[in-house]
Amino acid sequence: MFIPISVDINILLPQKNGIDELWRDAVRYGETRANISLSPIIEKHLVMILMEHLRDIYLMDTPIAIHFLEGIGQNDLARLDRAASVSLLILGLFPGRMNRMLVSPSYLLSAGQSSYNHLALRFEAIRRSDDANLARQARDSFEPMARVLRGMKLRENIFTLPIPTR
Repeated sequence: MFIPISVDINILLPQKNGIDELWRDAVRYGETRANISLSPIIEKHLVMILMEHLRDIYLMDTPIAIHFLEGIGQNDLARLDRAASVSLLILGLFPGRMNRMLVSPSYLLSAGQSSYNHLALRFEAIRRSDDANLARQARDSFEPMARVLRGMKLRENIFTLPIPTR
């Protein structure tokens, strides 16, 4: 689900030693590798996407177009958000899936940006202007976010959490 993020910069500070801090570090590593600096709001949004889908074994079960079309047709914000997130994650972290899905990078870019655009319009319609602003920023930052994810992927063992010692 689309998670609203306050514009208060203090909320962007993660809890120490939390999973969000690990993802934030991974995103920052990806930013460095991709030579991109995401805004703090977009960086936090990307961390939230990664945390939300960490254990989502059904991430790619439903075609993106189905989420997108049902999101538009049924005014379903969660479906539009899922279409955007799945497009982003495939484009950035799982580019090999594009061949199996028979889609191009431009399709995923367009699907993700369109999903965020429709989210922004829906949020405006229900007077959730902060969420609409975040959706517009995510739409405009979609390609850089994908490049940051691609940069993260280059890091060895990025998805391996450290084993605590006693």
